[in-house]
Amino acid sequence: SLGGTVYFPTGTYKITAPLYVPSLVNLEGENAWGTIISKTTNTAGTGSNTARSGTVTDSYALDCVLIFTHANNEYTVYSGVKNLRLQKASFALSSIAIYAPRSNHIQIDNVWVLNCAIGWYTFDSWMSSIKDMTVQACNIGYQHANDGAGLGTGTSMTYQNCWVNFDNTIAEPTQAFNFFGLTYSNLISCGSDNGTRVDGAATYAYY
Repeated sequence: SLGGTVYFPTGTYKITAPLYVPSLVNLEGENAWGTIISKTTNTAGTGSNTARSGTVTDSYALDCVLIFTHANNEYTVYSGVKNLRLQKASFALSSIAIYAPRSNHIQIDNVWVLNCAIGWYTFDSWMSSIKDMTVQACNIGYQHANDGAGLGTGTSMTYQNCWVNFDNTIAEPTQAFNFFGLTYSNLISCGSDNGTRVDGAATYAYY
C-alpha cells in the first residue's frame, strides 16, 4: 500500500471491531467534537506480529478502537490520527482507544478519547508527537508498558497539551501518565484532573 488519508466528515461512525491503521495511513476528521468513531462492542482484534528480533510477540487480540499495525520486527511509520473523537459507546474495563505497540514518526493531533480504560497504549514508540489530546473517563491516560523484555518503551517522544480528565463517576483513576523506561522525551503543558477514587486509593499524575 502507498498509504494516504482517510477523511471523516462530521458525524458518528459506529464500528463493531477495531480499525487497523498500517504504516503511511492517516485518519482525519473535521473536529474532535463532531467527528466520532464509536465502538459499540467489546470485540477484540485479531492477529499478531513479532518484535525485538522475533523474541516478543505483539498480539492485537485486545478491545481497541484503533490499532496501529506493524510488520514483523518493524514499526508503524508516518501514520496518524487528527481531529477525531474515539470512544467506546459505554465504558469497558479492558478497553484501549489507541494501541500502537511499535511506532515511530506518527502524529496524534486534536483527539478526544472517551470511555476507554487506557487512552494511548504502546510498548515501544519513538520520535512521535501526541498533541492536544484529551483522555476522559479512563483508568490510565497514556501508557508506555513493559513488553516483558525489560528493555524500555521508547525515546524522543513529545506530549504537548495532553490532558487526562479521569471523570471518576465512570472509572476508577489509577495513573494519568504511566511510563516504563521512556527516555529523552518531553511533556509540555500536560496534566490531569478529577483523580479522586471512591475507595480512597492513591491516584498518580505521573507514574
